Amino acid sequence: MSESSVAPSRPAGNALSRSSPRVDPPCIDLSERFGQQYRVEYEESYFAQYGRRARVNDPWLKIIPCRAGHICPWGGSKLAAVTNNAGPTARKLAALPGAILWQDGSDGATVLFDVALFSRVAKLMHPKRRRKPPTEAQLAALTKGRRPFGRIPVDKHAPEGRPCVPSLLCDSQAVPAGPAVSASYEPAL
Repeated sequence: MSESSVAPSRPAGNALSRSSPRVDPPCIDLSERFGQQYRVEYEESYFAQYGRRARVNDPWLKIIPCRAGHICPWGGSKLAAVTNNAGPTARKLAALPGAILWQDGSDGATVLFDVALFSRVAKLMHPKRRRKPPTEAQLAALTKGRRPFGRIPVDKHAPEGRPCVPSLLCDSQAVPAGPAVSASYEPAL
């Protein structure tokens, strides 16, 4: 028997280990295409397939979470918009020119669309945006002890509605900021 006729050895058990990604037809990698603007997460079956601490880049199991559902790859240049319910968002998605209603149910719809329609679908689905790092002005305000990310809370129970400086305990026990605090002032509990 020659060496060329010997069958190659195969690994025992599953040919795919938990550390190797699936070998499937190509799809759009949502992280590469939309990851700078929108949040991209793995769907729940990712950890069931690869394990709790997996670090495998599998584009087929990535989703963009949205207020009305999620967007996921379908294959090739197609994406799918999956809605959480069969309301007006599902009807508007199905009515888009170039979109295909793939599945319609009482609990939601799956609509296929080409990646070129993503901006129109995003207006209907409201994908969750990535958090942006703070700007230089916001970081400077933080170092000075100001609140650059929102409005300053006002204590309704303090005299003259002075702005509050939150204490380390909680906002309900905040100390009013100002030139002087009256002796009769007691924080609301």
